Amino acid sequence: MSQHSCLTIATEIEKHLSSGDFQSAGALARLALCEPYLHHEGLVWDAIAELRLGNRRKAFRSIQRAAWLLPRRSELHGLLGTALTALGEHHLAARSYSRAPACEPTPPCQ
Repeated sequence: MSQHSCLTIATEIEKHLSSGDFQSAGALARLALCEPYLHHEGLVWDAIAELRLGNRRKAFRSIQRAAWLLPRRSELHGLLGTALTALGEHHLAARSYSRAPACEPTPPCQ
């Protein structure tokens, strides 16, 4: 898949997430996991969709994997904190939130 196609899929997923169509966003995110340009972003989108659908454990697993693969991405630590809060793990969420400012943002589809 080309980087141009990557941006098209990214745009579609973002559109579904912002319109509240989390089922479609999650389905596209899971497809993105198979693409080299989108694998890490697919984990993030899948986690966001799963959180909004109320699937807290699935969301946590996706974002935990993404944070492990990309430990310097600040937004991943913030999202991990959100997933941990949803699971009632407030002390772990606070640690995750505190790591976010020390990290750096990375644009999707690098």
